[in-house]
Amino acid sequence: MKRYIFITTIWVLSTSLVCSDNKNVTEGVFSLKIALQGDGSIFQLIAYCKNGDRITNKRFLTEQEFIQYSTGNWPSIYNPERINYLQKYDLNCGFIIDEFSRQQLFGCMPLDSLWKIRYASYPYHGVMESGWAGTDNGPTEGQLKYLQERYNVSNLNLNEFADTNLFKLLYDVMDSSWVAQYKYM
Repeated sequence: MKRYIFITTIWVLSTSLVCSDNKNVTEGVFSLKIALQGDGSIFQLIAYCKNGDRITNKRFLTEQEFIQYSTGNWPSIYNPERINYLQKYDLNCGFIIDEFSRQQLFGCMPLDSLWKIRYASYPYHGVMESGWAGTDNGPTEGQLKYLQERYNVSNLNLNEFADTNLFKLLYDVMDSSWVAQYKYM
């Protein structure tokens, strides 16, 4: 009987310590990197599982997959509770069902503006719209400092906008006062 109590006590103590340690909790993360990609795109959407410093199940997403997973429309390990993050952060993203073709149509206006953070002009031919970066070589030092302070991104070549910082960025790029502030840093 003493042995049973001893083993039970050890088990309860060890499991309570493990459960209270946040390093043992795996969570899904959505992230984004703004950089020219080999396929010609200007950004890369990523999903992965994070447990402490360990990253697993990393997957590069299309815009459609990002919308489906981040809305919870598709079940995934990246969003097991199926939270609609796009609605939660009041983003102009999602899908509609075309009444005629009955197909899902996808769109995310904030994603279409992301290139402007990094570039003063569109990096490919065909778009005459100006970006928000302060120089032809990219953001100014003031803009980079702002990205570091607000989104924890110090280097656009190396860092990703991740988790809540990603959704905060997508919200911010749709705000004209944020754009004006960023452009003149």
